Amino acid sequence: MSRHLMNIARLSNYRRYIHDGYRLFNKSHCRKFHQDIVNKRSSSPSISLCLMKSDHRDEASSVLNESFFSDEPLSNFLSLHVPNDLTEFTKMSFDKALQDKCSYVAIDNNQQKIIGVLISLIENVNDNTNIIDSQIKSEKMRYILKLLETLHNQINLFQIFNTDRLLHVLMITVNQQYRGLNLTRQLINLSLEQAKILGIKGAFAEATGIYSTKAMLKMGFQKYDEVIYDKYDPKRLSGLGIHDRCALLAKSL
Repeated sequence: MSRHLMNIARLSNYRRYIHDGYRLFNKSHCRKFHQDIVNKRSSSPSISLCLMKSDHRDEASSVLNESFFSDEPLSNFLSLHVPNDLTEFTKMSFDKALQDKCSYVAIDNNQQKIIGVLISLIENVNDNTNIIDSQIKSEKMRYILKLLETLHNQINLFQIFNTDRLLHVLMITVNQQYRGLNLTRQLINLSLEQAKILGIKGAFAEATGIYSTKAMLKMGFQKYDEVIYDKYDPKRLSGLGIHDRCALLAKSL
């Protein structure tokens, strides 16, 4: 999952594109959404997309625990205990995300609450890759991270993109009540734009299910490798249905 965090957990969960009926306004590191009222309810949400800061941390962490890990196929199948199995992983992810300044939150302005979270990390070619066993206590979390790390065994994205830094789209979730507003794509695009400003040449993600894989492909990511779960571990990972594999996806910036 993170090359810095032994590639902290390349888990992803993505939705669809922003389309008709919404306008995007740019102001500093915040953008506001206002839904058109034509054929819509009068109580349309006003949503800001903002660079994640330290004062967002606790609430954003709760949103991920409540939404992301309840949807993510491997977490569900292996019955991760939230939040106990995620303590170290979440802390390391947020520590680095706040340092790298490429992560974003979506805020409902009317209710003043975070309703979407994107965690993106900047990975460096020389980052320590031996951190999982030493810092992640949960056996299930270590298992997932090592599984996803196998996606990179035959592929060196740093060589492919001829760079020593890449953006890692690690986790994204949107509150179920706000899905369909295309917030996921906008959060990811903001992160990609910020990475470009920082001179980063490429981005990657590990998609752990069919829906996230399709969503990333629609955003211009290409599939570089995949791991079929029941071939990787037939005793532990048989029976995931349509979410039968994870994929390594990447694109140039």
